[in-house]
Amino acid sequence: HGAARWEFFAVLRGRLDALFFADDGTVAQRIALDAASGGVVEIPGGVWHSLVFVAPGSIVLEIKPGPYVPQSDKEFAAWAPREDEKDARSCADFLATAAVGARWTRP
Repeated sequence: HGAARWEFFAVLRGRLDALFFADDGTVAQRIALDAASGGVVEIPGGVWHSLVFVAPGSIVLEIKPGPYVPQSDKEFAAWAPREDEKDARSCADFLATAAVGARWTRP
């Protein structure tokens, strides 16, 4: 999607889940990552994904190819609300526990 750049995440403290989605928004994979076991994930370019922080105070290091351009850093799938939209909280609540095969729909 967009520039289709890869991303790499390393959990430095705490726990998080990395979610991968099909183009229609169905959860295709959910991977639990934690700092204690050296949790890292590389996300190929063009793959819809999200991170859910499971433990309070978790810290993750994100690495991706530059240059960093804040105006175009994030791309949202058609089914996903932007962070400033009214449905964003509902989507975040769904993602917190979404199982593989589940799909969020706007209320």
